[in-house]
Amino acid sequence: MQISDLVGQYNRNVSQGASIAAPSTAVQQLADTVSELTAGQIFEGTVNEIKKGEVVLGLSNGQVLAARIAGKIDLTQGQSMFFQVKSNNGTQVEIRPYLRGSLSNPTLLKALDAAGIPANERMIKMVNTMMEEQMPINKGSLWEMVKSTASQPDIDVATIVQMRKLGIEVTPELANQFENYKQDQSAITSQMESFLNNLPEAFSGGNLTEAAAAQLNGKILETLLTAPAEEAPIQEEILATQNGEAAPENTAVSKEAAGDVSNLPKAAEGAAEALELAEELPEPIKRQEDYAPGTIGRTLAPNLAERLERQLSEFPAFAENEKLFTEGKLNLELSGKAFLFELQKALENADSQTSVKKLLSDKPYQTLLKQAVESEWMMNPKDVASGDKIKSLYQKLSHQMLRLEQVFEQAGMDKGQLAKAASDVRGNIEFMNQISQAYTYLQIPLKINGQNAHSDLYVYTNKKKLADKEGDLTAFLHLDLDNLGSTDVSVRMRGTKVHTDFFLADDKSYKLVMDHMDLLEERLRRKGYDCTVSVQSGQKKVDFVEDFLKKDQPSAGRVHRYSFDVRA
Repeated sequence: MQISDLVGQYNRNVSQGASIAAPSTAVQQLADTVSELTAGQIFEGTVNEIKKGEVVLGLSNGQVLAARIAGKIDLTQGQSMFFQVKSNNGTQVEIRPYLRGSLSNPTLLKALDAAGIPANERMIKMVNTMMEEQMPINKGSLWEMVKSTASQPDIDVATIVQMRKLGIEVTPELANQFENYKQDQSAITSQMESFLNNLPEAFSGGNLTEAAAAQLNGKILETLLTAPAEEAPIQEEILATQNGEAAPENTAVSKEAAGDVSNLPKAAEGAAEALELAEELPEPIKRQEDYAPGTIGRTLAPNLAERLERQLSEFPAFAENEKLFTEGKLNLELSGKAFLFELQKALENADSQTSVKKLLSDKPYQTLLKQAVESEWMMNPKDVASGDKIKSLYQKLSHQMLRLEQVFEQAGMDKGQLAKAASDVRGNIEFMNQISQAYTYLQIPLKINGQNAHSDLYVYTNKKKLADKEGDLTAFLHLDLDNLGSTDVSVRMRGTKVHTDFFLADDKSYKLVMDHMDLLEERLRRKGYDCTVSVQSGQKKVDFVEDFLKKDQPSAGRVHRYSFDVRA
């Protein structure tokens, strides 16, 4: 017995004043009805009688069904509603009111009945979502969708329907990314940062030996970083002033003096006096900003640099390493990347490894590792125009994350947050590859003005419209910047006419862009574009799935009740 038969016959019987009581000849039919009701199934009935936790329901075919009510709920005699079967042992049916879903629309049940598909909560949600997405709900379409939902029982059915509509392959990994995009949690930079923030987990595990930690660190460095070439020895300036500023180059011997042999004795005498003076002056104290970018001194705050030095001094092999230490002090002029690889070589050759895990998982080392990896991953704005560089970055990232997932699995760490973070990064890249089949869509981690801006640049265009010279092309850029904050830029272009809307987080950012708007418009005019710009204070909330992926095939919204023959 199909559910739509129950609904249809129930409506006809009620309109014809049919008796609720079943004749004695219908006992076998009632037994058949009981046996057909399976857990999760949904049906409609009218409350005929309520007694001691049990209810007698009138069904659409004139039969009655006695069932036990699960939980406490107020029912009134004559009330008609939908119920869901909680359990059925063959003789006793336990039911509960079904209060979710869209059962106010009988089209959903009729569509399932016409296709011969059982009406349960998941299937009803499937049909409802298909109708919302304006997809056909004929028998063939429904069964194709049933196959997709059956093969992925752990994925939300609405997600499966939406991904199928957009032509995106349905896998657990891609479905997870699709949900991230729907919930505005898709930023590749934040996923990369999550991976880096979870790196200490790799070395703090209780089951990892000190030797294994050193070996694991080597594999991480090998995967994420390219070993640096030998750094040139640091040239010490002969002259130094009390405030720590270096003297200009060739102060002792100018170009003119070098060309005049008679001046050489005087120049030599001046150099000697300068050396004597330098020996008497106290050594200037360098501030963090005085060190070159990428060095230990620039990357680590003084307290962290001191902590790292104390940790390394516990290892005799480290203290004797002339690249790591200079005159008994940590070489703060060494680049972070060079330090990481030099330390790894020392770890592999060290006699004692009693504090390796503590060293590798502590903040000083992790700060240097994070800075070195970010310098490999973050792109400069001038590189954005190169499609090859962007493609190369994502190929490298995907390969690195896959390799690290294998490393973590071999180390028994495949269930931790670090492995999940690596999987999320790789999954996001694969999802972008899927989207790129129909859209020009990129997220680009940017480094702006020498600083990691932790920003994502989203670029979107519909490839189907690229060939349509008469149509509008749209793009949306989202940037999270240190100075401007959250900045959204919406661009609409037709031919050479461009309209740009800026949405800025606060009034200060608004004023900054407004003050330079003429400059932007002039630069675009020089490039041949007729541009208009508007600036608004306040963020623009954009639903990536609805506003972009479904831009040309939007959802219909909530499905209302319609009366028509589904089979037609």
